[in-house]
Amino acid sequence: MERSNTARTPLTHSDPAPADTTPQCADPRDLRVDAVTGVAELRALHGEWQRLWLHCADATPFQAPAWLLPWAEHFAPDRTQAIAIRSQGNLCGLLPFFTRQGTVLLAGTGPSDYADGLFAQAPQRLATLALSELCAAAVALGCARVDLQQLRPESPLLQAAVPAGWRDRTEAGTPCPVALIRGECGLDAISPHWRANARRSERLLRQDFAIEFALGDGADAAELERLHGLRWGGADATPVFSDPAMHAFLHDALPLLAQDGLLRLHKLTLDGRCAAMAFGLAARDTLQLYMGVFDPQWSRYSTGLVTILHAIQCAAAEGAQQLHFLRGSEGYKYHLGASDRPTHRRVLQHLGSAAA
Repeated sequence: MERSNTARTPLTHSDPAPADTTPQCADPRDLRVDAVTGVAELRALHGEWQRLWLHCADATPFQAPAWLLPWAEHFAPDRTQAIAIRSQGNLCGLLPFFTRQGTVLLAGTGPSDYADGLFAQAPQRLATLALSELCAAAVALGCARVDLQQLRPESPLLQAAVPAGWRDRTEAGTPCPVALIRGECGLDAISPHWRANARRSERLLRQDFAIEFALGDGADAAELERLHGLRWGGADATPVFSDPAMHAFLHDALPLLAQDGLLRLHKLTLDGRCAAMAFGLAARDTLQLYMGVFDPQWSRYSTGLVTILHAIQCAAAEGAQQLHFLRGSEGYKYHLGASDRPTHRRVLQHLGSAAA
């Protein structure tokens, strides 16, 4: 497989924030909790939010402002709020949420494969404080239930103490297949049979077409949508672009993700025509593969597989060590070396409600 020479932002995203704005967690008595009451106020936090995200070593792109701001604007514009925790004036914790049918959920629930808050420094202490404030906000909003979905095993929200007046239960969420990126080209975890198939397919492509790998940007949302429609047509059991909110969200999110260095939109062109795309989100040592699409007229060349393996090679060149295939148990993920990684769902119920 051939690597692209296209320049890209490193996966680490570790540029330090200015010293006077680095999130710190001082004495608990110095913490201040603010209510962020709408999308406009969340948007005003973008700079601080981005710095906080950079300082949270375990944060995924699904907690970044480039993902959650477009989500809020298109899925819950009148129902999205957040709990902001400050120490010495600096933002050190943020928990965006929204309401739906008497329930409080984490912002991004639905399109996001992982959900969580952002907690700098002492995350367990901040998560306990944020959960208490979230439950209080739920009562004030007339909601008797808090539903925290797609939490990773390391999420501090899983261990946060249950607030007084509430009970909770934890259950399995939808697992996400994850593969290691190993070896010089990043492909050692993939079955030899599939690696051989990909090499043969790329060889045939080069015989029959002028092929090029390129890295797309936020302007390629329409091409991603076109290929998705060709791939799935009317048989898509889980519509993506056919949902107006999802359509608008992705068209707005891709430019912001590109601007903040998170977007990895790998394209394969044949004789100048785009034949396949792999849409990923990159951060730290991980590539989250959100969507793979291709034009079925070239399916005999395995263009989807060739493009995904190219994306893995590019991620390896940037220092990535893990490939997250996200929700879904499609067989190809396991041929590419993935195994299921659990997520958890924590549901809290107010004891004063009839359901309790």
